[in-house]
Amino acid sequence: MKLGISLVVYNEPQKRLLDFLKDLENVLEGTEYQIIIYQNSLIDYNLPKDVLLFGDGVNIGFGSGHNYNYNYFLKNNYSHIIISNTDIKFCTNFELLFTYRKNISITCPLILDEKLSQQKMVRSLPNIVDKIKSFVFGGFPFYKIIEKDDEFVVPSFSGCFFAINIENFKTLKENTLFDEKYFLYEEDTDFSRRMWNHKSAKLIPKVKIIHSQEKGSKKSIILFNLHLKSLFIYFNKWGYFDHASKESKNYLNRIILSNKN
Repeated sequence: MKLGISLVVYNEPQKRLLDFLKDLENVLEGTEYQIIIYQNSLIDYNLPKDVLLFGDGVNIGFGSGHNYNYNYFLKNNYSHIIISNTDIKFCTNFELLFTYRKNISITCPLILDEKLSQQKMVRSLPNIVDKIKSFVFGGFPFYKIIEKDDEFVVPSFSGCFFAINIENFKTLKENTLFDEKYFLYEEDTDFSRRMWNHKSAKLIPKVKIIHSQEKGSKKSIILFNLHLKSLFIYFNKWGYFDHASKESKNYLNRIILSNKN
């Protein structure tokens, strides 16, 4: 396996970045891999020599940065890619992400918070009412996974961490990884929506990571406005009452209920 790791950073604290790289080195011991960092800001990091650093400090956005890294990996014949934030810690069974699965392009871990509770990441695709409720009442409906749950296709997954099987992804005839109309926020929802068309993203509950979620758009008016702009782009593209929202809710209700019986 030839593995690429894609990171996109903006004013990233050096300690968190170096801690993440060290943690990654431990879980990938014995694996051939290449880390690429696309830098959306100018900071002189003291990085390991084998890390490739791209970008001239101009902020091109989260999705565009990962697309740049992805194209490098594609041209250099990597078989798998990990898209990751740096606010990630690894727990268990990491290698299960790379087990071959027919027709599956994306594999996702179960995401925990720092108290080891499940984050609200297993959820349906949104319609406009879901998003309004989320902004007003502070939460989007999610589905709690129990330990015995098997792997299953997910309608929506988090952009904070997932793995891509390049051979399978190529068969989907998608033109790009992330839609670059999104500067920040909802690019992972859009990507999830496209993968849902193919039923090509799968949750692997036995793989667990810890994510320190910051929820920046609830703390900054600038980020909040960027989030609203991304929602406008998303719903104009897919529809404010997209049929996939109801379809994915019905699907998850069936899957979660059957796993609990």
